[in-house]
Amino acid sequence: MIPTVLRMIFVPLIEVVLISGVIIIVIGPIITALSGALAAGIVAIYKLSPAVLG
Repeated sequence: MIPTVLRMIFVPLIEVVLISGVIIIVIGPIITALSGALAAGIVAIYKLSPAVLG
């Protein structure tokens, strides 16, 4: 068994590393796709009528 003092240090560290990896691998591409779609939508509105966006 791991001593309590070491567990208090390493468990949060390991959790941060794992969750950061999940965010980069899973959520990163999803957000990239959504932001690309949002940008394409804004460009489409601008091409439709430039006066709409000022």
